[in-house]
Amino acid sequence: MKRLILYGAAVAMLIGVAAGCDKKKEATEIRVMTWNIYVGADLNVILEETNPEMIPVRVAQAWAEAQSTDFEERAEALADEIVRENPHLVGLQEVSTVYMQSPGDFLFGNPVQATDEELNFLDILLDELEERGASYSPVVISKGFDIEMPMLVDPITQQLDDIRLVDHEVLLARDDVEIGNTDDGLYETNLEIPFPGATITLQMGWVSADVEIDDQEFHFVSTHLETAGPTPYNPESWQALVQIVQATELIYNLSTVQLPIILVGDFNSDADGSTGSTTLTYSNLLTAGFEDAWVEAGVTGTAHTCCQLSHLLNTTSELDRRIDYILFSDGFQVSSIKRVGADPEDRTTSGLWPSDHAGLSAIMRLP
Repeated sequence: MKRLILYGAAVAMLIGVAAGCDKKKEATEIRVMTWNIYVGADLNVILEETNPEMIPVRVAQAWAEAQSTDFEERAEALADEIVRENPHLVGLQEVSTVYMQSPGDFLFGNPVQATDEELNFLDILLDELEERGASYSPVVISKGFDIEMPMLVDPITQQLDDIRLVDHEVLLARDDVEIGNTDDGLYETNLEIPFPGATITLQMGWVSADVEIDDQEFHFVSTHLETAGPTPYNPESWQALVQIVQATELIYNLSTVQLPIILVGDFNSDADGSTGSTTLTYSNLLTAGFEDAWVEAGVTGTAHTCCQLSHLLNTTSELDRRIDYILFSDGFQVSSIKRVGADPEDRTTSGLWPSDHAGLSAIMRLP
């Protein structure tokens, strides 16, 4: 009888341990976000200008729009959404730094780059997060394109200053997340734009890290791929082909990763074909074995993530395509996924959308 009692106690203890393990698995949530936070202006007005004499004017127009879309104000709305979702990891695209030089030396061969910092998106956003008591750090930063141009600042004196825009891809991690094996890089194939007197290379990149959350290990990647070109899209255009090659390079790089993968970002390939045209990037990613968190979660309703008008003051949402996604491999379960910054009440006090893109926030589990 004593042996039976001890045996029963042992079985009960094992059942209790197993139940405890199951409970721990149920409690382990992996929260991730991705958001293209928008440079703040339509740069196509510059890149499509063919008259060299008009370039300083177009640059001034773009800078005026960037000032009107006020990143300091938008950062408050971005930080509010991040704090509300409380993600472990955030992939950010179009994280810009702007430098000035006055007077400029661009017309003299640009011997000295502009170095007077005018605007730093990352510092502004981190300050807003800190004010809200949220502890996030940029664990990986990839520097993308670095472009400097002349800008007309005084039509009467014809004074030209230089303005320099540096693009970044950033991976933010909550300070309680264990990060290892960080990496970043630029794609070998990038869009090159013939420009009066020069060729501009729009370098795009990615950031990655191995992550451990409550003994759950996985590989997190955030990227920004080239656009499919101006509307109406031509899926066979050079710009679209550059994007497809970048995605192919990304797939190849990730093929040797031994951990489960979460891949997020602005892929610029329409996932649902709602605009009538798309590139092969989305289908190529699925063919490579990635699954779409939005599809797997079975979410009903609008999934569009792009794009509000460049001035961000449109009262009715202009989101009409799904080009931002959260993808995964190797058995993740998607508990929930939703858009952030996509509802009119998410706008700032002056009526600005937080970005021209909606962000995505997902809760996932790794059994």
